[in-house]
Amino acid sequence: MLGRKHIINDPSVWAAGWERAREVFPDERLDALIDRTAHEMRHRAGGLRVGIAWSGGKDAIVVTWVAERAGLDIVGGVYGTALGLSYHSMLAWVREHRPAYVDILDTGQDLAWLRAHPAMLFPDLAGRTKWSDITHNRAQDIYFARKRLDIILTGRRRLDGNWCGPGGDYVSRGTRRWSPIMDWPHEAVFALLQREGLGLPPCYAGPGGFRNGSMVPWPRRGPWARVWDWEADRVREAAAYGIPGAADFLRTVT
Repeated sequence: MLGRKHIINDPSVWAAGWERAREVFPDERLDALIDRTAHEMRHRAGGLRVGIAWSGGKDAIVVTWVAERAGLDIVGGVYGTALGLSYHSMLAWVREHRPAYVDILDTGQDLAWLRAHPAMLFPDLAGRTKWSDITHNRAQDIYFARKRLDIILTGRRRLDGNWCGPGGDYVSRGTRRWSPIMDWPHEAVFALLQREGLGLPPCYAGPGGFRNGSMVPWPRRGPWARVWDWEADRVREAAAYGIPGAADFLRTVT
């Protein structure tokens, strides 16, 4: 079984985990886990106005699939991030593949904002946490209030290094979040995706594979070579806008 995401640096380990997922979680074992999770969803969220924090990532896809089959009253979902600092391939995939009830919410950060906040370019862990707070967490807060939700489901899992709160259910800034699949192993997520034919976004095919996040604005995690490998045009745009380091990097590759 695969361990915590951030200690698995070898892409071949992830590939092997993907390949053996259906052996680790054959139908009987997978269905038992799905049934337990759906039962807990109905127990904890049945009768409530439910939202989905839909990142387009593998875990959000899985939690949405289970929630729909649990018969929850899903009022809507939100894909919230800094659209002006996002990978274009990811946004195109989201627009094409998001559930019909998922709204896209732009938190407003763009190249002008980044130039005015240079400390947010490829920051340390504290800065990356701040990125989460000002983008998708803020979008979820806005959406929670706008839709008068009672609870919003997330795909956060402990093995991905996500903070899930006590019992996976907590309130922050007036928004109640719950992570129903917080204890699912990677192989269970992979097995459901494979069995149900649920497509994945392009971020997992890029550098880093399954270590990648799905909603990450590109300045959240560097270096420039990483951004270049994903989408070279983002580096060119940053250089044209005077973002520190972008032009210097371009001179090394062009």
